[in-house]
Amino acid sequence: MMTGLRRIGGQALRHRLVGACLLLGLGWTVAACGDRPAGPNANRFDLTGVVVRVEGDRIVLAHDAIEGFMDAMVMPFETRDDWALTVLTPGDRVQATLVVDGGRAWIEGLVITQAADGHDHAPAMPDLLAEGTEVPDFTLVNQDGESVSMHDYADRAVLLTFIYTRCPLPDFCPLMSLNFMSLDQQLRRDDPELAARTQLLSISFDSTYDSPEVMRQYARQFRPDGRFDGWEFIAATDGQAAPAAEFFGLEFWEDTDQWVHNLRTVLIGPGSRVAKVYLGNAWTPAQVIDDLRAIDWPPAQP
Repeated sequence: MMTGLRRIGGQALRHRLVGACLLLGLGWTVAACGDRPAGPNANRFDLTGVVVRVEGDRIVLAHDAIEGFMDAMVMPFETRDDWALTVLTPGDRVQATLVVDGGRAWIEGLVITQAADGHDHAPAMPDLLAEGTEVPDFTLVNQDGESVSMHDYADRAVLLTFIYTRCPLPDFCPLMSLNFMSLDQQLRRDDPELAARTQLLSISFDSTYDSPEVMRQYARQFRPDGRFDGWEFIAATDGQAAPAAEFFGLEFWEDTDQWVHNLRTVLIGPGSRVAKVYLGNAWTPAQVIDDLRAIDWPPAQP
């Protein structure tokens, strides 16, 4: 959990490399380590922003609007510039090239244009929900226009995530839905008993577009048989999903015809209590399955 800004890495090394990178930002280029060439149809966009934190092999940026592609938001990026993972500090302002190639996106050619020391800092990240926090009985509307509530699933584990159907970035909402599809398929194939005790919820926050009808059509990409047992797609009609989104730590606002948002996926155990919060897009279906199996399930009723 991160509630403020902190330094990472050795200070002496950092200051030497920052000096070099600031010079590079004035006109030199940075060679990325371990580059894999992009395809011939890849799109490239200029990217500027402020470092929020480094998570493994990804850099979380509060980036500015990307002309011709998307509005400003806070999101994690894979980088081809390995040096940056050990050098960047929250608050550093950077510029890079965003490469979007089919279902992948990454940044490369990254340079630090302004070090954090004494300058603007990235916003503090919100506190995470503590494990064991009780989830209120939010009332939602599913893809069939039917009213559902969180406590309808109190005897099951619930994995929920927040999406919107028009999301343009492959590493954001589309990846969440593909991960849910993979998880759904693995559970049904390999552990039907656990599948029967697990409920997936994909919740839209796009109140201007994602009606039940839109959600149902969107869902057919992932459940082509038109059945939604075990995985429901929640509409944002009349803003009914907003209280749940706020409770679980989703930050979102509308800007033109897109939404600026972070990513938040949450595992809720039986009894409607938070079991785990997954930040960003680095979690995997295999990780969730392990976490589902580790839940302290109540004994079966005779």
